[in-house]
Amino acid sequence: MKLTDGQNICQMIEELKEEFANWSEIRENGTSDPFWPDGVNINLVRNHILFRKGEIERLSEGQLFPPDDPILNQPVPPEMPDEWMAKPRSLLRYRA
Repeated sequence: MKLTDGQNICQMIEELKEEFANWSEIRENGTSDPFWPDGVNINLVRNHILFRKGEIERLSEGQLFPPDDPILNQPVPPEMPDEWMAKPRSLLRYRA
């Protein structure tokens, strides 16, 4: 069964909400990824937000759908330096 554009948009809005929540979680608490700094991971989530917003706009032909959904009007989070860490002081205490 193929989803209609309206169903795709609703699904993407839900995914967009999850991405914003994920970005906030990383901003507040960082990640547990031992191979990449938090900045790389938070920028990846930011790119997901940009992609989803673009797809929603494309599918709705430039009109916000639904127009009263605050998540669609929420600004894209700022790009962070790749080496950014959410809690660098706690890392220093952990390593000491």
